[in-house]
Amino acid sequence: MWLINMKICVFNPQSEFSKDQQKQLSQLGKVVYTKTREQLPIEQLLKLVKNADVLAVGIDVIGGFERGRETLINIIESLPNLKGIAVDTTDTQWIDLDLCRKRKIVISNIPISIYRETVAEHTIALLLCVAKRVIITDRRTQKRRS
Repeated sequence: MWLINMKICVFNPQSEFSKDQQKQLSQLGKVVYTKTREQLPIEQLLKLVKNADVLAVGIDVIGGFERGRETLINIIESLPNLKGIAVDTTDTQWIDLDLCRKRKIVISNIPISIYRETVAEHTIALLLCVAKRVIITDRRTQKRRS
């Protein structure tokens, strides 16, 4: 059951949210944000999330996909009353879903459809790079400079 007056920890800066989004979150309880998107040491994260009910996890703050799983497990284990985790990734394979199921922690993520346009644009850009040999030309230019 979701509660009002929760502690919500957002692993992204407050400035990345509109005033309306900030207001909606604050109506649910106390909200704390990280100051940047940069990776934070586990000690700092554990201090930030103390007594949190919900986490909104920006993957960069917990070390990216390489270290994120282990860091998130440490955070989850430090929060006996954790009810939910929202992640800013389309993929949840890096999350220990078994641990979350056992603890009855709800996981929410960004649906893949949100990135359709971005993926299409990136694909076209890569095709242009291949067709115009941009990467090969760039490497040759870099070698001549050094």
